[in-house]
Amino acid sequence: MSYIPAAVMTDIVRRVGSDGFRNLGPLIAAGPFFQEIVFSRDVLLDVDLDEFLFNSRLGREESIYRPFLLRCAAAGHEVARYLEGLWRLTQEGPSVEALEMLGEVGYSSIYATFAFAVMLLCCGSYDQGMVVTRTFFSRIQTLEEAIAVAGVVEDQIRHIGPGGRNVFDVIFISKSIQFATSHTPTRLLPFVTIVLRLITPPLSMKCVKLGGILTNGGLQTVEPILCGIGDEPSFGIMDIA
Repeated sequence: MSYIPAAVMTDIVRRVGSDGFRNLGPLIAAGPFFQEIVFSRDVLLDVDLDEFLFNSRLGREESIYRPFLLRCAAAGHEVARYLEGLWRLTQEGPSVEALEMLGEVGYSSIYATFAFAVMLLCCGSYDQGMVVTRTFFSRIQTLEEAIAVAGVVEDQIRHIGPGGRNVFDVIFISKSIQFATSHTPTRLLPFVTIVLRLITPPLSMKCVKLGGILTNGGLQTVEPILCGIGDEPSFGIMDIA
């Protein structure tokens, strides 16, 4: 293969990957020469990861495909960064880094926009979450379309991992939820119901309890905003600067 210019070979492999990431499997197995090309940034940025988008189980921690997804995320692939940001937020808990990763691609697709809005609300950043929510509504035509998008994101979150690591369990943004439900037009209540189901999910996602708020400047001490289960106070991320 040495007689084929490297740029031409890379373009050929890029085109192969753009039809589906599985097409690159035989090339990866072929040895170091093709591995180097497959793992080049040009190829990773253009690979088709739609299968990951609609089957988020492929990105789970135990998946054999996760290392490839992480390579794509490191290269800057929008779908990969969206799914990895979502994975970190739902499996590891709220963090500025994970929110920023999701925010980088928050407007790359209608699913990413909705997920970014929901995760901002989950982290207690109500004002910013509502700004992104309004952007989401400006990009759709009907309520049915909004509910369909929310359903896809709900499935992604449900299938992305088993949870159980103290991520989003108790309702530590209850004030925002109460405001949202009391100021929502009747016609939007079905959509809000889906949002609230994601914000206050079952055992697959559990809550992080923090003694402060997380901002770009670090953790700052604040008063507890809600008592958790029993008498133990629960703290939440109230604002992302």
